[in-house]
Amino acid sequence: MKYLCELIHSFTEEESELIVKHYLLKRNSYSKRLKLFNMIRHEEIKDDRAAAKRLYNRAPNAAFSQLKKRLREDILNLMLVFNLQSDGFCGYMEAEIRASKLILQGKILIKRGLADAGTLLLKKAFTLAGEYEAFEVQALAYEALKSYSDNNDVIPELHDMEMQFSKNVDILYDLINLRITNLASLGHVSATPVDDLTEKLTALPLTDHQVGFQAPDRSSRLKFQYTMKLTEEFCQQKMYQRAREAAEEILPILDHENQVLTPGQKGVYYLQFAEILLCLQFYEESVFYAQKACKHLKPLHDRHLSTLLLQFRGYFYLQNTEDAARVLEQIVYVVEASCSKLKNECELFRAWLAFLQEDTKESIKLLNNCFKLSGNYTVVSLNGKLLELMNLLKMKDFGWFDYKLDSFRKYLYNSPSDLNVSRFKLLYKLFSALKSGQYDKEVLREEKCQELLQSLNECGKPSSWNPMGQELMPAQQWLLQLSL
Repeated sequence: MKYLCELIHSFTEEESELIVKHYLLKRNSYSKRLKLFNMIRHEEIKDDRAAAKRLYNRAPNAAFSQLKKRLREDILNLMLVFNLQSDGFCGYMEAEIRASKLILQGKILIKRGLADAGTLLLKKAFTLAGEYEAFEVQALAYEALKSYSDNNDVIPELHDMEMQFSKNVDILYDLINLRITNLASLGHVSATPVDDLTEKLTALPLTDHQVGFQAPDRSSRLKFQYTMKLTEEFCQQKMYQRAREAAEEILPILDHENQVLTPGQKGVYYLQFAEILLCLQFYEESVFYAQKACKHLKPLHDRHLSTLLLQFRGYFYLQNTEDAARVLEQIVYVVEASCSKLKNECELFRAWLAFLQEDTKESIKLLNNCFKLSGNYTVVSLNGKLLELMNLLKMKDFGWFDYKLDSFRKYLYNSPSDLNVSRFKLLYKLFSALKSGQYDKEVLREEKCQELLQSLNECGKPSSWNPMGQELMPAQQWLLQLSL
């Protein structure tokens, strides 16, 4: 049911009305497919059981499964029609659709004996696919023209097309091989040496895409794929500055109006760039690119939530409570709607916001919910316990703070080895110093505490700390403010 719901909710209101009219014309208003479509469209049902009860007055059975299958097939066919009939195309996906349509029309005309009109459409498809680097579709147009030329009249332009296409084939194979390499070596840096990728990347000079044939060594799609791979390798090695330099090379192509990339590709790239900037602690720039990613990734896209989380983290580290709260509302809505596993993290975010808003009781209440959801020995729980200590200090509940600090110590030293707790251990020592000094803030100005804060700064460098992964609570900044 989830897949069917996502398909139906992806339609605009105008497209939904066209589908309803299609069913009314093809069948009648009593069609079960139409009823199921409308129930999902208007969110009258949420699962198979409720839908089967309404339509068949029984639990989901084989008939209901067949109904869903037929409706899904109808919707996919109608989506194809909507795309083929769309006017005004721009970008790789629309060009690919229109070129595919021209190829089908050209083949049909040739079969009907209208060879001149048919080959003309095939030539248009070939040129259009080349302009937008849709090389897979261009291959289909070329093969159709070559097949006709071999069996009938020779097409004069075929020789020039063959020269262009042979170069584009090399690019196409490079793209395919790069995808295979990317899948095979994901998580294994040694499988594709960074220096080798850098060499290949620099061999592709950066130029804006222009309508017309592009030389193979200036393929925007190939440069995009290489850069994505390169930045992934740099990020895996925590070489965030080099990842940023590589990522910036491709930004002019993404911002150009005549695109050879899909909105999804651009969205994922902006998302990756925002993550790199966050790890370099450029929080404002990270938020900016996360917002750009959000515009390119539809709400139903599986990475849409990641863009919201990045925006929140940026505001979070900037301590921009107002904007963080606004984005958090969107995150909570998406998480609850998708039954995401990130509910515990959202409770932690809410607890942090309550802390910033001076509502310590609400913050601790939300933290208790977070602990129930996150289980034992997780990064979320570790962050929650750290925030709990900050709340207790703010409340001046020193007796309970002593107990929780000891609990925090045990939690740290019993944590699994795969959790990086070095920063948390330094923070524990600072909290212990506060406890030993009878909670006098002047203790934080002493030489020993200043050395601990300096060590925290060293741990906080991008090379050793990824704000996407470990410590969410900026306790270090809070302790510095406390000592002022």
